[in-house]
Amino acid sequence: MLKLTLIAATVATGLASAPSAAYADDWGCEVLMCSMSNNPTWPGVPSCIAPMTRLINAMNSAWLFNPFRWPTCEGANATVPQRSNYPECPEGSDSIALSDLSPGCINRTNQETVVLEQRERPWFFDIALDDGTTTRHWFSLAR
Repeated sequence: MLKLTLIAATVATGLASAPSAAYADDWGCEVLMCSMSNNPTWPGVPSCIAPMTRLINAMNSAWLFNPFRWPTCEGANATVPQRSNYPECPEGSDSIALSDLSPGCINRTNQETVVLEQRERPWFFDIALDDGTTTRHWFSLAR
């Protein structure tokens, strides 16, 4: 909880110190703050419904000549969100497709296989903190 508070403070500080002309649209900052909400997650925060619904609609309406681009939040030191549906295989294992085509891992030593479970929160972004460290935050776009 303390780490989330520190991250939110970092984002808020970045917003407060940036010139207002750079923020013709704060949608990216709203998306960032809403995606950081954990308890409750963004669907449980009334002020997050509109910006996150707008995000999901924009993602769903993208096409070849109108590609989707994540909204950004200048000054927040956050990367563009990425998606990783499954965790990485443990060290000493390689990723494989199992017989039912589900993703899995095979241990190089004993050939034991493990099925990878899909993440509940498959989206993530990294935030660079003032002390030089980076923290990764996972989130879901499920309503």
